[in-house]
Amino acid sequence: MAHKRDGCSPVESELIRTLGPYLVPHPKRDGYIYTPTGAELHIWTLGNKATSMRAARGEKYGTIVIDEAAWCANLHDAFLTAIQPSLADFSGYAIFASTPRGQKNDFFRIFRGLADVRFCGSTADCNPLPELQAFYTEQKRRAAHGRLNPKFFRQEYDAEFVDLGDCLVSVDMIQEYEIEPILPHENWQIHIGMDLAFSVKEEADFCALVAVARHRSTHDLFVCGAYRFKEAQPRRMLEELKKFNAPFHASKIVIESVQAQTAIVNQWMDEEHLPIVPVKPEKDKVTRFQPTAQFYANDRVWHAQSLPIYFKDELTLFPISEHDDMCDALAYAIMSFGNYWDEDDGPGRFWRQGSEEDSSRDVWEAA
Repeated sequence: MAHKRDGCSPVESELIRTLGPYLVPHPKRDGYIYTPTGAELHIWTLGNKATSMRAARGEKYGTIVIDEAAWCANLHDAFLTAIQPSLADFSGYAIFASTPRGQKNDFFRIFRGLADVRFCGSTADCNPLPELQAFYTEQKRRAAHGRLNPKFFRQEYDAEFVDLGDCLVSVDMIQEYEIEPILPHENWQIHIGMDLAFSVKEEADFCALVAVARHRSTHDLFVCGAYRFKEAQPRRMLEELKKFNAPFHASKIVIESVQAQTAIVNQWMDEEHLPIVPVKPEKDKVTRFQPTAQFYANDRVWHAQSLPIYFKDELTLFPISEHDDMCDALAYAIMSFGNYWDEDDGPGRFWRQGSEEDSSRDVWEAA
């Protein structure tokens, strides 16, 4: 059992590779029959309440393995109501395996209340592969230097039940396409968010660029590019922006424009043929990022596999991260697809969101 059907794929592939000539598909269940003995393997998904409450009903099992149990929906009630009775005939047992994923899920509840034997181990203790040992050591070093959320490290690598409530986006919310869309494409709108910082000092903030594509039909979001750098010269910043935008041809480039930044952004708008939209940020960083975090929580955001590791680190550490420039740029890019900023009656450029019928047009314009 797993939260998604593809969660069982590694086991299924290994089974077919090892016992392929002796396996036949089960005629009534999602699973297989081992022909020499008649032994059966059934595959169940526990991704939502309905499928969880149907799992194992009417069956008789000797062993049940529930993988990634912390991601399974309604697991506590499903186990007591449907899964546990299926073990009664053979006095069978269930194995719950998962990354802890904090304390606000049924896996933690079961671990604390139902488990007879509990094993909790770290990556270093459980996995003898040398390359993973080296990776564990490197991640531990990054956590110690504040470059990786220490709570995330304790959860993912030391298998501790910790509360990640301080951070808005957790690693399990991040998804990647198996086959990424080819961009630019007529089915996708691409916007770029940019956060400016004028300094090259080591402790200073970064200039951050994040490109986000939105599908015109499903409105799913695809973070297709991210880049940060330090620069004090506006002209060089503009060159970096052009270079970043070259493969995307974004229809809108949203740039934070406050105080001294306003004159520079206005100059870029006057001199360059780029769809630049200056915005004045409202409220605080956390409040601005809340809608973006909700998109992640609703499984509406996908990441390109080529995104730099520092983008993921900053995203999963926000708002306690050392730098938050990329989160700002991401929030600007995503909010630019909606009605976050209203039309401005004053002079200068503004943007508005068109209706669904005219969403294919570039809707930024000069006042």
